[in-house]
Amino acid sequence: MPELRTRVDPAGAGRDPNTRMTAVTAAKYAVLASTDASLPAISDNLRIFVGQAPLTDEDRGVRRAAVQTLSAAAHARASLVLPLLPDLLPILLEQTGARARLRVQVSRLFMSRCRG
Repeated sequence: MPELRTRVDPAGAGRDPNTRMTAVTAAKYAVLASTDASLPAISDNLRIFVGQAPLTDEDRGVRRAAVQTLSAAAHARASLVLPLLPDLLPILLEQTGARARLRVQVSRLFMSRCRG
């Protein structure tokens, strides 16, 4: 996990979005393959891979990988994710909210199809 940590930081080794996305995805598989003995190390590092930085990354692939990693960890090892939820839920909910700009476009499309 320490090697992966450096690959998530956009200012360091993770300048390339594909590198950050791969590191976050690798963390997902580390969680899924973890044993009870390795849980403390994963627990200490999980926030780096599913925290605010990856969830708000400028690259959609990194954000998607972070959500998938968080989901996989919640299903496989819920005890790892529970302490992170108070900080992560507002970020997740903000990203899943309906955007007014898109709502107007859908309304216009719907109305144009209804009329003609």
